[in-house]
Amino acid sequence: MGTKSVKVTVHGLNDDNYLDVAHGITKTVKTIAPDCSISIVAASPKTFEGSSNKEIKGK
Repeated sequence: MGTKSVKVTVHGLNDDNYLDVAHGITKTVKTIAPDCSISIVAASPKTFEGSSNKEIKGK
């Protein structure tokens, strides 16, 4: 079966809650799958291009 990946995008967060949401996602993932790696990028939706790779503009 091999390894699997999950990509999650959360829109509509604000300065007061985006870090709490990122922490909650990380905590939940590590509780269920402690040996997995996790990467979270926090940025404005305008920072990302519409490509499937979501490359940061100007990179």
